[in-house]
Amino acid sequence: MHFSPLAEIVILFLLSILVNLAASKIRLPATVGFLLTGVLCGPSVLGLVSDKSTIDHVADLGVAMLMFTIGMELSGDALNRLKKPVFVGGSLQIGLIIAACWGLGLYLGNPKSGVLWGCLFALSSSAIVLQIFQQKGIAGTPVGRLDLAILVFQDMMVAPMMLLIPMLSGQLELTANVLIGAAVKILGLAAGMFIFSKFLLDRLMNAVVGTRAREILLLTTLVLCLGFASITSFLGMSMSLGAFLAGLMLARSQYSMSVIADILPYKDVFMSLFFISVGMMLNIDFVISHAGLIAGIVAAFIVLKTLLCMPSI
Repeated sequence: MHFSPLAEIVILFLLSILVNLAASKIRLPATVGFLLTGVLCGPSVLGLVSDKSTIDHVADLGVAMLMFTIGMELSGDALNRLKKPVFVGGSLQIGLIIAACWGLGLYLGNPKSGVLWGCLFALSSSAIVLQIFQQKGIAGTPVGRLDLAILVFQDMMVAPMMLLIPMLSGQLELTANVLIGAAVKILGLAAGMFIFSKFLLDRLMNAVVGTRAREILLLTTLVLCLGFASITSFLGMSMSLGAFLAGLMLARSQYSMSVIADILPYKDVFMSLFFISVGMMLNIDFVISHAGLIAGIVAAFIVLKTLLCMPSI
């Protein structure tokens, strides 16, 4: 049965309410409830959503808003303390995992494949990790901030990793033009954000607040969040990185508390769609037929990644 996109979203929210009410009885967090909702709505169970791309696009907004609010919650002192964990801890975490996978690939006779899998294993979902941290109230703890630093570095490395994939397959050569183009994008983004935050942001926010219209302040916030997310996505980086940087800029504004209060309800709604969309990717038939193999791989992945991440802490 096919529904309109609006009807599908209404069905998703209705089912998520019922699933979370049941999950709360056995003390499961809301995140698990949304994931289970996605599994039920997915093609392998009820198949209630005919066009998953619509849900995916809306879910991307939730990820951007989450990273935007995380950036806004960082003070200047906290940001300065994160500089070393971002570059030292982040590079160690990614470097050790890629090196380990490369060594395993070399042993098996396919080092390029090992590097590719290393890039995949090294990355984590910022949305899932930070949402769980916020629900447990540990996002502001030293452990939470260290994990945030490593996640930020992972988002920064998405673009180089995407550049590395065609190189490993032989479809792209690492030439001077490619390196110069990547450097120009990064420097251009940094220069543009510096100019905007230094000379334009305060004037824009003062003009918006001067209208005394809450709707205009909310629209301005959404434009800044999604605008910078779109810019970094266009440059080949992750959307969450652009939204996080936009949040860092607005955190220095005197109106930051009003901005957070306005955007939080929308962030929670869109984030629920993100977790539902992740659950919809699960193929129940495949999981059941390969349950033992999947359980073994997951256990090995958790243990090995934990051991390889320990030096970066």
